[in-house]
Amino acid sequence: MMIRRAASQRRWNTGGRFQVKYEKDPNIPVPMMHCVALRVKDLDRSMRFWQDVFGLEVLHYVKVVSLNFSIAYLGPRVRLRYEPVRGKSIVNLRKDTSRDAAPQPGTMDAHDYLFHNHTTVLKLIELHHLRYDHKYKISSGNESPHLGFGGVGFLVDNVDSVCRDLHLNKVEILAEPTQNDASLLIQDLNGYAVRVTQREGGLYGPQNQKLPITFHTCRLRIRDPVHSLFFYQKLFDMHLLCVSKHPTLPITRYYLCTRSQLSIDQPSLAPYPPPESPEAAILLNSLKISFLELQHHHGTETQEDFSYHSGNTPPVGFAHVSFMVEDVDETIKTMLDAGVYIIKNKGEGAFPQSAYIMDPDGYWVEIYVRCMRDFVITEGTSAERDTARG
Repeated sequence: MMIRRAASQRRWNTGGRFQVKYEKDPNIPVPMMHCVALRVKDLDRSMRFWQDVFGLEVLHYVKVVSLNFSIAYLGPRVRLRYEPVRGKSIVNLRKDTSRDAAPQPGTMDAHDYLFHNHTTVLKLIELHHLRYDHKYKISSGNESPHLGFGGVGFLVDNVDSVCRDLHLNKVEILAEPTQNDASLLIQDLNGYAVRVTQREGGLYGPQNQKLPITFHTCRLRIRDPVHSLFFYQKLFDMHLLCVSKHPTLPITRYYLCTRSQLSIDQPSLAPYPPPESPEAAILLNSLKISFLELQHHHGTETQEDFSYHSGNTPPVGFAHVSFMVEDVDETIKTMLDAGVYIIKNKGEGAFPQSAYIMDPDGYWVEIYVRCMRDFVITEGTSAERDTARG
């Protein structure tokens, strides 16, 4: 049976001594690209792949038996702590770099940990009925005639070290780093493309400051950059940080990030360099925030019947990109005024506080309020059920 608990009914998991205070954290930038969702055949194997190969951690886990799917959220661990406020029976979320206090995945505390995370995370979705269907192949988005999603990218401090680790883990490397391209390309267990790029130092980089692996890009192929850029820049307040033209192929890539995240990561750099400048390319590969990478193959904008595969019709693959917003209802109103197609309004999906809209190329975009309070636990372990009950 699915259990949904109102925020006022939830209890802090410390023997009932504290009541959790669920408030919007003013320090979390919105709109914010919060996660990139990919469907996988075997969630357990996929989680182990990302943990063993890239050192990502499972931040949260949700199993929705009634709807036949499970979700895992993975990413570099952001250090947070739950801090009781003196003189009051509440618990507040505070940043803490002194110690690691991430809660157990699948619990109420893990939910709050995830939705107070300032970084973009990877969301893996397993459809239970496909796990043992050996004939069904997840669509990576990179095979014709189902081209669409291009893959994900990560920034690391030392790409050569990652390359050696991949060889040790017997992961096939499709493209190794070169003098002209300090990045490598692999595929995960489901065939999704994963590019790992050397983090830039010097002008904008960490300057000898060791940083964890950073979720860098989510690549989507687009038909017409005019429409797609308008959609993400105007409706999600995204900034076009960099434009990269392929040296030999008729391909242009547009890298966008939300202005709110950019202002937090590099507030002193505004005004930012022109998108097509070398400085913009250096800045792109040095920031800790994540980017939406829109890849345009020249000429598709003139083909009226041309379209890309969204990943949400068979064969399924890429699911959606998710944004935190200040107010879902107001955002939906803005989308309707702009003529955007609403796939699922708030209250119509598995998570009642989420809504789904469609971008100009048919990709799904999930939107939910920052620090989302909704939580679902279904037929989990006794510990999970006890956490839900308080």
